[in-house]
Amino acid sequence: MKSNGKRIVLAVCCAMAAACPAPGGILQNLARDAGRAIGNGLQAGAEAADAWRGTPPEDGAGAAPRAEEGALPGPDAPGVPPDEAALQAGDTMEILLPGGASMTMVWCPPGTFRMGGTGTEGWPESPVHGVALTHGFWIAKHEVTQMQWRSVEGYNPSKFRGDDLPVEEVDAALCRDFCRTVESASGWPLRLPTEAEWEYACRAGDGDGGDLSSAGWYRNNGGWGTKPVGGKAPNAWGIHDMLGNVWEWCADRPRRYGNEAVANPVGGTGALADSPVLRGGCWDSPASACTPSHRGRAAAAGGGTPLGQSCGFRPAMRHPR
Repeated sequence: MKSNGKRIVLAVCCAMAAACPAPGGILQNLARDAGRAIGNGLQAGAEAADAWRGTPPEDGAGAAPRAEEGALPGPDAPGVPPDEAALQAGDTMEILLPGGASMTMVWCPPGTFRMGGTGTEGWPESPVHGVALTHGFWIAKHEVTQMQWRSVEGYNPSKFRGDDLPVEEVDAALCRDFCRTVESASGWPLRLPTEAEWEYACRAGDGDGGDLSSAGWYRNNGGWGTKPVGGKAPNAWGIHDMLGNVWEWCADRPRRYGNEAVANPVGGTGALADSPVLRGGCWDSPASACTPSHRGRAAAAGGGTPLGQSCGFRPAMRHPR
């Protein structure tokens, strides 16, 4: 399924508005006009007025907090998300991060796909089995860049330096801290994707992830070191760099695959998540590791990772309700 190219720009303005209130209702008028332009016919009714937080994948459905409990603005402000029912695969949404950088998120609708493969390296990929994801989610269009990381965290841990290069030398715990910092400061409930979400986004549904030489930087074409994000062809949903460049942390440990179809699968989390799955391969990986189904092994470690400058991440989040 191809993206229709629709782009929704959402600026988180609650903290800015609180710090610098505009006199004479100017902010309210600007926000109202922006909301109408962004909506383009989408309904931003009472549901969109509720503040929201992302539901961790293992928690299941739950009631979103009311506006007075959260940090997001009401329906007249530019931060109001679109109606989920109107979203299509590949739609994009721009969010502002603490520090002023932005991040483009891509919509992955609910759906089913065949998860797994026949690879024997890393964690077992077999058997191929059906997976249903009953909730759509947003995932970052690119790996988190060094500019985005520095905007949020104030420093750069990477070995290969460049604003548009993916951040690396980060373990899963540091990536989760990044997501928590964004949520605390702006209300966007970023988190690491589950392994199933990552593979579904990489496949753009039930596809094969695209041709590796066109879609990813790996051992045969990667030279030495990481490359700027977005330099290779996107997949069918407009998502870049899911194969190669840097390994990407997932939220959960590997689960044991079975033949039966499953819904919303999640591996071990919490105290068991000290060794979550890595996905996608990196600039120095062989082609066999740069597939949608390959499951990388690594133990999270403070001050870097066992794979050093080859580990990064891209956040995901559930749609507001």
